[in-house]
Order: sequence, then C-alpha cells, then structure tokens
Amino acid sequence: MRSPPDKKRRMRQNRFNAEGQAALLVGESILMALIEHGVLTKNQLVDAIDMAILTKQQMAEDGQDVEVSRIAAGLLTMLRTSIASLTELDA
Repeated sequence: MRSPPDKKRRMRQNRFNAEGQAALLVGESILMALIEHGVLTKNQLVDAIDMAILTKQQMAEDGQDVEVSRIAAGLLTMLRTSIASLTELDA
C-alpha cells in the first residue's frame, strides 16, 4: 500500500529539515574549530557572518526568495550572536 501524498510530503520535509539542522550544526562546529586553532579570530568570523546577513537581507529586499532569505538572515543572526558570545574564544 502506498503512502498518502501528505505523508510522503511530510516525510520529505522532515528529511529536508533534518539535513538543514545537521548542516548548520556541522558548520557551526567547524567555525568554532577555526577560531580554536587560530585560523580565524572571533572578530573575523563575526564580520564574515555579518556580510552573509547583509547579503540575505538584500536578497529579500530585492525580491529573491523573500521568505527563505528572511529566515536565513534570522538563522545567521542567531549564529552570529552565538559566536560573538563565546568569551572563552576571545584572543
């Protein structure tokens, strides 16, 4: 028996969400490792994240994938706050 379309859609969405969460977690871990190993300073990383936030905000203003761009800007802002608050990584 085949799954109803709504169940299949929900399963695909759950998979997509899980992939996004995993990617974000790995990305944040790599960023923290770059700071811990002296490849980047915390300030350099925060500046790079700020640039990404500005880019996503501009994309939303330009009408490019508006909802996704706004959500991405929000997630990047949370990442920036998380990285900026790590006092033990201050050099």
